[in-house]
Amino acid sequence: MNPAGTFSGFTKETVSFFRKLKKYNTRDWFEANREVYREHVLEPAKAFITAMGPGLKKYRGRSKGQQIYLPTQPGHPFHGR
Repeated sequence: MNPAGTFSGFTKETVSFFRKLKKYNTRDWFEANREVYREHVLEPAKAFITAMGPGLKKYRGRSKGQQIYLPTQPGHPFHGR
């Protein structure tokens, strides 16, 4: 993610994180790699959702009545983080 907070894509580190997670899927490994997760998975994912959110609003409630929440909206798991 770039400094402005807009989505600029996922990194090679994102893919590497998931490959390693598949191989070492333990709480201890994840805790040791939490900062990699935050920097290369969580923050880019939040930026992606924020960037795509306005375009997804038209689909709100069309899938089994489920609400689509943006990270900036109350009710979203990332809200307030």
